[in-house]
Amino acid sequence: MNFGIPLLAAAAGLLVCVMAAVCALRNVLSGLGTARIALWAVQAAVALLAGAATGYTAVRLVTDAYYEAGLLRGAASCLAAVIAVCALSDRYFGRRCDTFESARAEGDMGVRSL
Repeated sequence: MNFGIPLLAAAAGLLVCVMAAVCALRNVLSGLGTARIALWAVQAAVALLAGAATGYTAVRLVTDAYYEAGLLRGAASCLAAVIAVCALSDRYFGRRCDTFESARAEGDMGVRSL
């Protein structure tokens, strides 16, 4: 699409991302406990910050004749960074939470009786 104004193109792309985020939040948060919601919020914040930094760097790294090419490169690198951060944190926190929940179910919370 050729909106003619880079700010308008960025706003349209942001609107699509916000609407997708609202739908995802509604689905994710519908039945989780407060500890999981807090963990998810921290994970999402870190992923978004890493994605924004990566996307901004990708846009500013190369000067294009068409700003759409830079936006596309920035969006793709942002998506890749967000997926990588979420995958790594899911792997790390998923194992830690599963270990904690299984220890709690077994009654072994690391406290040794005399």
